[in-house]
Amino acid sequence: MNLQHHFLIAMPALQDPIFRRSVVYICEHNTNGAMGIIVNKPLENLKIEGILEKLKITPEPRDESIRLDKPVMLGGPLAEDRGFILHTPPSNFASSIRISDNTVMTTSRDVLETLAPINNRLTYWWLWVMPPGKKVNWNKKFSITRG
Repeated sequence: MNLQHHFLIAMPALQDPIFRRSVVYICEHNTNGAMGIIVNKPLENLKIEGILEKLKITPEPRDESIRLDKPVMLGGPLAEDRGFILHTPPSNFASSIRISDNTVMTTSRDVLETLAPINNRLTYWWLWVMPPGKKVNWNKKFSITRG
């Protein structure tokens, strides 16, 4: 059974502090393993506009319906300080993985830099991977790698 492009929902009895009450979106599932990200846990005090500011990316004028004050989601505890953006196609960025016909995961800075010009065509879901309670290390270069 291939679970790519499916959700795993934590059982009520699961008490693990990271995965308790989590919804995990499976981005990749094959003979080498699986990679998923938590999509339902907003990071406290971290918004899209905050990431853009810290990375010195100035958003261009955009459709007012595209709000940058939305929270960034936890993502998960592995591959610390990594950013993942789930979005609708196109996937012509430096590091994108097509998960399904409707979903692409991009992990390269260029998706952040082009946020405004393409926002009317894409739907974004921002995720940042880090252990709960840990602060983002903004001194590290923003880098993205696959799971």
